Amino acid sequence: METVSREQIYSIIAEELGNDHYIQDLRQKALAIAEGDPSKAQEVYVEYRLKQLEEKIRESEQSIRLLRETWKRENEQRIQEAHRIKLKERGVLNTDWNQSDEMKPRKASRWVLLAPVVLMSVVMIYGLINFQ
Repeated sequence: METVSREQIYSIIAEELGNDHYIQDLRQKALAIAEGDPSKAQEVYVEYRLKQLEEKIRESEQSIRLLRETWKRENEQRIQEAHRIKLKERGVLNTDWNQSDEMKPRKASRWVLLAPVVLMSVVMIYGLINFQ
């Protein structure tokens, strides 16, 4: 994020002074502090105006930063939600526990029961052949 330099702020203040666009409350305060001296009042005015503008810039930068963080967080949530919906549509993510067909126990395959018997038979035959 690009910040405003002091030179840019001074040019804004100089433009205000050149166009006689004073902030009246601030000008009266500066005249009161300078005890009626116009040149000193202008210096005081510039100081106070500089502080005002710097504070406004800080507030603006902070609000921009907060908006960006909020936008980023909301964008991440939207992406996660879209990804979750995509996975659910593909059947990868099953969050609906009330679906009865998913809860049914499945019948074991014949190979689950037959594979250990076949393996034991092969091992016994191999053992009998080698140890004779």
